Amino acid sequence: MRVASLAAIAALAIAGCASAPTKTAAKAGGSAAASFKGCMVSDAGGFEDKSFNQSGAEGLDKAKKDLGIKEVKVESTASTDFTPNIDSLVQQTAT
Repeated sequence: MRVASLAAIAALAIAGCASAPTKTAAKAGGSAAASFKGCMVSDAGGFEDKSFNQSGAEGLDKAKKDLGIKEVKVESTASTDFTPNIDSLVQQTAT
């Protein structure tokens, strides 16, 4: 249970791959929002778990809609998927 909790905390902690754009920049059509990429990796519960994964995914979707950011969501289907999914996402955003 502790491992799952720590994994969930880590997923939320790396939900953003860069500094968040400000609402002012987004509303003004600023390039900060357009170049921001919000990232999220779920744990094994998936994005429709009626809990923190779902809340995080809905928040990321809202930021995409309201602020015009790009988003990347990776859903883990087993606890063994979590670390490789994070590593893959970090590699994608590092380039």
